[in-house]
Amino acid sequence: MRGGFRESRIENRLLREAIRREEAEKLKKLLGNIREVLERQGVPVDQNCRIDIGAFRDVYGKKVENDIELINEIKGGTEESLLTDGERFEVLKTIVFYKFLHKRFIIVRASFYDDVSNQVDNLIIEKETGNIVCAFDEVSTISGPRLAKKQERFLINNINGARVKYGVLSTRDGLKKGEIENIPIFYLALPPENIDKGIENLTSLEEISDYERKLWEYFVATIKNQIARLRLERHLNPTLMTRLLEFEKTLEELKTKGIIFI
Repeated sequence: MRGGFRESRIENRLLREAIRREEAEKLKKLLGNIREVLERQGVPVDQNCRIDIGAFRDVYGKKVENDIELINEIKGGTEESLLTDGERFEVLKTIVFYKFLHKRFIIVRASFYDDVSNQVDNLIIEKETGNIVCAFDEVSTISGPRLAKKQERFLINNINGARVKYGVLSTRDGLKKGEIENIPIFYLALPPENIDKGIENLTSLEEISDYERKLWEYFVATIKNQIARLRLERHLNPTLMTRLLEFEKTLEELKTKGIIFI
């Protein structure tokens, strides 16, 4: 009897692993489609839709090689598998934000260097103004010590905002590459079961499922609550505050156009 139970557990684990590998391929395909769009827009990205630091040699020279060595050391010779909850959620929200905002914004994953060194997962850049409106950090849980730590550091991190070494801004002369500071940073949280359901309900980039719309509305509600909290503070960096208010204005405009329903 115990042997049969053990075999059943092994079979279930193997099935879950097979499903995750299949979902990882689904995420990679959608990321590949987004990457093609970003490349046409001149955004330097790698195969995982992260900003490609190799394209910044004209900005930082040989310092880029030091950061590439650091990245390779951290990765240990392996690439992103898109099998962990953190990786899955980061890609899921990238895809959802792309679907709803890509006509007006550039949606891109931060470089692996900035993800590790500056705790920034995503960047959102307005095409028309070139303004980098916000960045995201993620946590694949809605309770527990990790989320509590994010909440505790939320105000501290937004006094001067996030910084990225490998950033891009949209200008009349094309994309400008380099360090960007004073970026409003928001944290988004989602439990594993909702990450699973979100990936299950992902459609092509040209379509939006009901569950994707629910995720979008949840993400926007979370961001608006965090903006409201930051508006109570008097000592935020002026550049950060300007970007914060501009993004809030954009969310209201999207609401009037029916893209946001809350």
